[in-house]
Amino acid sequence: MNKMVHLNVGGTEFVTSRSTLTSVPDCFFSKLVKQEFTVNDIHIFIDRDPTHFRIILNYLRGHKLKKFPLPSNDLTLQELRMEALFFNLPQLVNKIENKRIELSQSQEQFKEQKKSQDTKVEQILEEIDEMYCSFNLGKFTYQKK
Repeated sequence: MNKMVHLNVGGTEFVTSRSTLTSVPDCFFSKLVKQEFTVNDIHIFIDRDPTHFRIILNYLRGHKLKKFPLPSNDLTLQELRMEALFFNLPQLVNKIENKRIELSQSQEQFKEQKKSQDTKVEQILEEIDEMYCSFNLGKFTYQKK
């Protein structure tokens, strides 16, 4: 029988099944509920910040998905990584690290694209300035490049 487990994480209640908590072998949760309980509902308090626990729990539910959705904020990913380490979820830690690398590369690409666009804008502004100066001097000519 798949018993319900009530987790109080830092004052926030989460309810899940025992099979979800044991879905990743050797993690904090599988060791926690490994023993047989004779009651139908299990109540456990975990003294951790509940902020990212929803993501941890969803990972346990869908860790076999190839593309597990993760946040796109680096600070959130760092905090989530700490929680994944605490709960002994090495595959989640790996996914988080890969996501952080992906974000870093995306940010670098964005910076390069912005720099290129800024350079183009500067060139256009210089051309406009040159045309304006030439027009004011009565020498305005259009040059096709």
